[in-house]
Amino acid sequence: MVTLRIQGFADQNAEDHPQLPETACIRFVALLPPQWRWRQSIGESSFTLDVLLDEQRELDPARATVDRAFRDPGLRGWTWAH
Repeated sequence: MVTLRIQGFADQNAEDHPQLPETACIRFVALLPPQWRWRQSIGESSFTLDVLLDEQRELDPARATVDRAFRDPGLRGWTWAH
């Protein structure tokens, strides 16, 4: 089992004020593959998801999926780090 930690951050410099982290997290999770298992935590201006993957070789494709999700218009004003 391998964990990919995804930290979503509100971009304070964005033209549009980003939505609450709870809303961003829900929108983000809705864009993930349904078979992914994850745990979440919510901060004041961030959220963290630990995605549980079966194998190390799944990390790069998972990061590509996360990149695509954060480009979704519903997550405008949010960035991520791993």
